[in-house]
Amino acid sequence: VMLSAIFLFCASCAAMPSAKQETTEQQPQGLTSANMSYAPAVHLLGNQHAQRFLTALIETVKGDWDDAVTGRGGYKPSNGFCDTCFSMSGTVKLNLVVWALIKTLSVPGDFAETGTWRGGTAIVARATQRVLGEDRRRRTYVCDSFEGLPTATTSEDSEKWNKMNALRVSVDQVADNFEAFGLLDGGVRIVRGYFRYSLPILRRRLIEHKRHLAVLRGDGDMYESYLDILYNLYELIPVGGIFICDDCTLIREAQRAITEFRTRHGITDRVHITGIGMLREGDHTYGLTWWKKTKPVSVDYTWYEKWNATRSLERGLIPATKIYGFHESRTLALQAAARRAAMAVLPQ
Repeated sequence: VMLSAIFLFCASCAAMPSAKQETTEQQPQGLTSANMSYAPAVHLLGNQHAQRFLTALIETVKGDWDDAVTGRGGYKPSNGFCDTCFSMSGTVKLNLVVWALIKTLSVPGDFAETGTWRGGTAIVARATQRVLGEDRRRRTYVCDSFEGLPTATTSEDSEKWNKMNALRVSVDQVADNFEAFGLLDGGVRIVRGYFRYSLPILRRRLIEHKRHLAVLRGDGDMYESYLDILYNLYELIPVGGIFICDDCTLIREAQRAITEFRTRHGITDRVHITGIGMLREGDHTYGLTWWKKTKPVSVDYTWYEKWNATRSLERGLIPATKIYGFHESRTLALQAAARRAAMAVLPQ
């Protein structure tokens, strides 16, 4: 019922009034390392219908994730992550994405998520673009291998990520999830492949078509994945754009990659830490980080290419690299729906 209501609202969603203008730049209220509570970013929207829509969408996308990570109510997901979730982001992280998209309305560029799992965070981003009336000129890039994480190609990472089968979500399932929310449109680009192969292709295409990224959200877990993300896409963020690191400071390898990249390129933009209580209630030592780009950065891509050449080859089958357009994505969604319907009529 909730999905149907969201679909009907989103399918008929016209351009909403602009977000409330703020006179000062500040950290989003409640999204700080010092306050576990939050003030939903949807309140920045001037339209009550848009507020209610995004609030319902966030509740549906996050499912029981907040309870899964805090252990509230004794919730124990059967797959080790969350049975009811479209995203591992939870309430605070999803609100941060909404906030970032609102705050970058004056910045040219699209939204890109690198590491999407079931697609939920990117779904919220696309819905936000739509209610802001920005969906015709801004795109949502959904980047993932859709086969889980690769085996380590450097000594900086371990093999544990490749063994997490719950992270393997097929590309057609993610397309189907976008379709279920009525958000699989011509502005969604699904980018498939391990990042060392797919992101250089995406980088070249964005440069060729003179496109930028107003908000770039990294969720790559591994050291090497974050170097792939930053070296290929960070330069495409205009001044005023926002970079979000989902895994900082929780995963040391991710944090190391971020720190090394910032140091090598002289980036001194203030890093904000958003507490998410991953370890225990009230613990704000760990959480995602984000910063606003305040000056242009010329990325040392030659260094990246040389470093990339030193990496070993991934073991096992390497997913095909491909950027899906609208019609191809719709075909994927239809195939997933057909399989789901076939499974429903099979004897249990």
